[in-house]
Amino acid sequence: MNWRDLLLPNNAGEFWTAASAIATVVAVWFAYGAARIAVRALSLELMPMVNLVRSGDGAALHHVGRGVAVNVLLTDDDGEYLKSATALRPDGTALVSQNELRNNDGFDVYAQDVMGRWYRTRAVYQGLEWSDGLGVANVFRGRI
Repeated sequence: MNWRDLLLPNNAGEFWTAASAIATVVAVWFAYGAARIAVRALSLELMPMVNLVRSGDGAALHHVGRGVAVNVLLTDDDGEYLKSATALRPDGTALVSQNELRNNDGFDVYAQDVMGRWYRTRAVYQGLEWSDGLGVANVFRGRI
């Protein structure tokens, strides 16, 4: 059977069956794409992004993302634990003392969202000494 046979009046039922099957496949394909976009938008809405910023003599973990950071961990270059915070809301801060920083200039900030996914931010102090008063450069590294 070729396509011309489908267009003949006595095969009209087969034509509409094939047409509805093709339309169903196209509709499912569009629905799948829309669902993927919705899931991506929701994950961006829940994603925490925590930066290390200067605050007085020490520093602070400042949440600049949109979702709640359930757990936040600050580690040094060697992966050694320095500080933790829980339930950091958007635009919230948790202070880190100079003693907790231990004169390091490279840090990793890990933040966990409400779905249990972890995200990492790399923070590097720009000065030679903490007393230089320079800022901290933060680079969001994404999901880990």
